[in-house]
Amino acid sequence: MPSVPTRARKKTVRTTQPVLEPAEVLANPVDDLQLEQLKIEWVPRQSLRPNLYNPNRMSDHDRALLRQSILEDGWTQPIVTLVDGTIVDGEQRWTTSGGTIQSSDIEAIIAKMQERAAQGYVISPSILGRLERALARVQHLEQAGVASITLAHLTGGLVPITRVDFTDDAHKMISTIRHNRARGAHQVDSMASITRDLQQMGLDFGDLEVRLGMFPDEIERLLDTDPLSDIDVTRPLSAAWEPVALTTMTDEQLTANDQAALVQARSQAVQTQAKQHALQVQAVQEERQAQTQQRIEQREAERGAALTQPEKQAIAREVAQALPTPEALKPAPLRKFIFFVSEDEYQVCAAVLGEPPVEGFLKLCRAVAERQHVAD
Repeated sequence: MPSVPTRARKKTVRTTQPVLEPAEVLANPVDDLQLEQLKIEWVPRQSLRPNLYNPNRMSDHDRALLRQSILEDGWTQPIVTLVDGTIVDGEQRWTTSGGTIQSSDIEAIIAKMQERAAQGYVISPSILGRLERALARVQHLEQAGVASITLAHLTGGLVPITRVDFTDDAHKMISTIRHNRARGAHQVDSMASITRDLQQMGLDFGDLEVRLGMFPDEIERLLDTDPLSDIDVTRPLSAAWEPVALTTMTDEQLTANDQAALVQARSQAVQTQAKQHALQVQAVQEERQAQTQQRIEQREAERGAALTQPEKQAIAREVAQALPTPEALKPAPLRKFIFFVSEDEYQVCAAVLGEPPVEGFLKLCRAVAERQHVAD
């Protein structure tokens, strides 16, 4: 009778996590550590705070689109935070959730959906139901006299988060950058095809503007785009644009791309100072809202009746005078360098300076200045 091979004894290895055999890994690929990592919690919005190293900026146009997405689609992505509530990824979602909303905003969306339904197009009952519940909540808050109703009020002032336990500062910054950059881009041909399909499904220009965040001329270009046609080289060219120096333009004249480029070109010190001021302004606004609501409730309790809207507005003005908006610190005068190099020289500069190049440039100049100081 052939001998049966004895089973090899497992080696005991001391680790912080249990060692899994290959078969166990295949049978249970999602271990307890991953389940702990991806745990969704709903926490008060005011318990979170942004970090000071997030390079991502959002234009008002894109923020309006994000607001529309949260309103219609609900929260589909949690905010990633550290254990102490510092935001790693999702600062724009967190900021947008603090934006104000009115019942008329929701009523307009519901009316457009009902109009499409009456025309025979299919609409999503889940979205319509979510909007109707949101409308009922906002109307209730308006009737209760809440001074400033935000998007977070639709979920009881709570926002969804998932926590990560990073402790080293380097990985905190790396994770924020990775979350920002690991996003794709829309291809023009695909967007043109989708836009035409949506138009055939009954969405008009107003729908596409509000619900997709498109500009009218952008919609027209996408609807006119034919991915199968060649460029007509005999067609006369349009009038050329005229360059305008950014330093002579106002903030209103700068496009979102211009603003993003200017942010990228600023040093970390300048960006941090601007962000600290923004956080101070936001903190004052939230404190105003809290004190206004507290005073309203206190006076209504003393009177035994609800205050009128003008009375509530008067209280809000009193609080605003007592808590003025902090003035922005005047930064040191800004100067700029503009120079041109060959392609080979550019590759050398890019390799040395890194991203953003302004920080590498400053670091390099400081190092040379220190060496010169020591030599002197």
